Amino acid sequence: MLEVMSGRDAQMAPGAADLGSRHRASAVGAGDAPSNRIVWFLVGLKIAGNVLRSRRSHELMTVGAIVLVALAYETREKQAQFVARLIAWDRQQIRRLSARSGPGSAGPGDAGSAQRADAKTEWASSEGQ
Repeated sequence: MLEVMSGRDAQMAPGAADLGSRHRASAVGAGDAPSNRIVWFLVGLKIAGNVLRSRRSHELMTVGAIVLVALAYETREKQAQFVARLIAWDRQQIRRLSARSGPGSAGPGDAGSAQRADAKTEWASSEGQ
């Protein structure tokens, strides 16, 4: 069976074109991995150098740092509010349980609940510092 070829490999014998492509694929795969990493590292280093020399990038990094600090502050504040609400809820639950069990009777975990509430108060006050 006769194959008609056109283009770059038209003058080559049919098997020679396949042999060349196989040889190129095996040569590229094995030995160039470390040099490829080095090239990408150098490209990244060059880009980082260009970014760091730019005034605009300095401005963006400053604004980003300010925003990051503000978000951290807000997150800390919201966490403190959440803990305060959780402690208030827990105290309310303790009061409800002790009211249900009635005066004079030892309800479920009366001494332990008071200790837990004290420990949570200490934890909340240490978190706020």
